[in-house]
Amino acid sequence: MTKLHEDAASTEDPVVPVPARSPSPRWLVATTGFIARHALAVTVGGLLLFLIGGPLLFLLRMSTSTPGSRPSSPTGFTLQNYEQVLTSPATWEASRNTAVYAIGVTIVSISLAALAAWLVERTDLPYRNAAWVIMLAPLAIPKMLSSMAYILLLSPRAGLLNVGIRDVLDVVGIHLTEGPFNIYSMWGMIYVEGLRGATALFLMIVGAFRLMDPALEEASIMSGAGRLGTLRHVTLPLMTPVLVGAVIYGFVGNLQDFDTPLFLGLPAGIFVLPTLIYFTAYSSPTPNWGTASAYANLFLVGMVVLSTVYYRVVIRKSNRFATVSGKGFRPARLKLGRWRKWAVAGFGGFAFLVMGLPLLTLIWTSLLPVYEPPSFEALGKLTLDNYMHFTTANAFAAFRNSVGLSVVAAITTIGFAFVVSWAVIRVKVRGRAVMDSMAFVPNVIPSVALGLAFVVFFLSPGARWLGLYGSLGVLVIAFTVHYLAYASRITNGALLQMNTELDEAGWVSGVGKIRTLFGVTLPVLFSTFVAAAIWVFAMTFKNLSLPLLLSTPGTRTISMEIYSLWTVNGQRETASALGVTMVAILVVTAYLARRVVAKGFTAD
Repeated sequence: MTKLHEDAASTEDPVVPVPARSPSPRWLVATTGFIARHALAVTVGGLLLFLIGGPLLFLLRMSTSTPGSRPSSPTGFTLQNYEQVLTSPATWEASRNTAVYAIGVTIVSISLAALAAWLVERTDLPYRNAAWVIMLAPLAIPKMLSSMAYILLLSPRAGLLNVGIRDVLDVVGIHLTEGPFNIYSMWGMIYVEGLRGATALFLMIVGAFRLMDPALEEASIMSGAGRLGTLRHVTLPLMTPVLVGAVIYGFVGNLQDFDTPLFLGLPAGIFVLPTLIYFTAYSSPTPNWGTASAYANLFLVGMVVLSTVYYRVVIRKSNRFATVSGKGFRPARLKLGRWRKWAVAGFGGFAFLVMGLPLLTLIWTSLLPVYEPPSFEALGKLTLDNYMHFTTANAFAAFRNSVGLSVVAAITTIGFAFVVSWAVIRVKVRGRAVMDSMAFVPNVIPSVALGLAFVVFFLSPGARWLGLYGSLGVLVIAFTVHYLAYASRITNGALLQMNTELDEAGWVSGVGKIRTLFGVTLPVLFSTFVAAAIWVFAMTFKNLSLPLLLSTPGTRTISMEIYSLWTVNGQRETASALGVTMVAILVVTAYLARRVVAKGFTAD
């Protein structure tokens, strides 16, 4: 046996030594380990860079391309587009119009908002709950519908109110062929948007009026300053940071406004920067993408500067104006006396001008085959035929696209915002502050600039292979990015308020992190997330600027259908019918949001 084994061993192949494997580069090992440890943070950071940084980078590239280049093939490198923008008279005229419009709207809005907040929270105003509803009501009417209604009311020749005023003036011997009011003007734009803008600023400042310590006001009144003197020298100075913050916020938002200048400014040849960007890229005889991109980049720089000013002036110095401390106080209310009825009348007038009159005008127009002033003869012509436009293929497809787009955008926005917040707040990784700042960047990007950036990006060679341009997918991405700043603030606040002990309890009990997330964290935050998702749904459903830039005939939305019927086809009656239906959907959406929030915060 020994001999046999020795013979067998001698016939085996000799062992060939395997060369030692060279070690992987240290940088590769470190990178792989970092990705494995921080997969979530790396994924979220990569998505933020792709969805926000990518479009902005390609927008910058397009602005430096040779004039005449198209997004699909930008060529050359030049600053001619910026030279053309900075030397064009249209730029400075549009800039001046934009500044005048933003300042005018801000003054009107902050005046109404501050007065309303003071009356609601610092005085014995009756029917305060009704006043709250009145101040929130404008949210249910999209900007373009308000503009459409006031065109029907105050257009120079056929406006309902203008016709009525001219009839009255004829009686006293004053004969006018048009006017006396012209909604197609700067004052018309400021009037319509100034009324609407009061709602957002009211919500920003009303809490500060509620929480201000009344001892300072009472001391002022006791010293003989009086109610008006106390308001001027005590209340308003103490509200300085809140009011300045609201003014800057409103001013920045008004600079970006697109819908109202589009409907009311364009017929009078009044261009603001957002409409100038749009028509430079789309509606000029030879669309100039490079010039439009240069406009958008310069506009974006201005928004960043203003946002920085807001942070440095308001946020960093807010403690200097603090009036609510650990000392308890009971908010006191000033007695209005004989001014109570005038205050109530003021709220009623605001509700009529901003909600009642426009909505009644749209309803009346939607029930007529051809628009005409109210009369007994016109009552016999009322019909619902305009509402039957929903049965047409174009309208039904637009409605289906809008609902589907709004639902998906709401889900993806809140879902992505939650993932970002989870990575920022729950995952301890370096760079989370940068990640959170990136999520807030879309807040300072005008919607027109954002839409143009996505057009340039998804038509560029670097992203064209995705095949998203011309689909609802690109609209979902655009709306997700557009509302990410708002959604991430909501999800950040929700996670910060939720103590980590709940998560830790689930982990200790052996449930696991994934089951804890779906079984504990998300159910606790569900009502907050649903309310935020409903808000995103409503904002997406009524948005016009992004679909106007990104939609194609197959991805038209209901807002695009209304715009097309009104401006292209001249079918104002049918457009009004679709607008009334849109308002009804938004009112139902607001009611559902109220029920969800109330249920989430009042449940036992």
